[in-house]
Amino acid sequence: MKPATRAEKKRALTKKQRAWAKLYELETGFEALLDDFLDGTETFLEAARKSNCWFEDWANDAHLNISRSIPGENE
Repeated sequence: MKPATRAEKKRALTKKQRAWAKLYELETGFEALLDDFLDGTETFLEAARKSNCWFEDWANDAHLNISRSIPGENE
């Protein structure tokens, strides 16, 4: 038996997974990073955690940049 190709591994989201992805986008303004899950190279849990970590990093960077730019803060 030959190994499955990427096209053969393609997955679809369940109803609960779609709901989570919609919530993620509503709350963050970004689409969840689900391509690797849909391609069959990681689990949904891995993809969801990766999405959460990415957003947390983005939010922390944004917060630091905004905090450093307050007029009068570093004068």
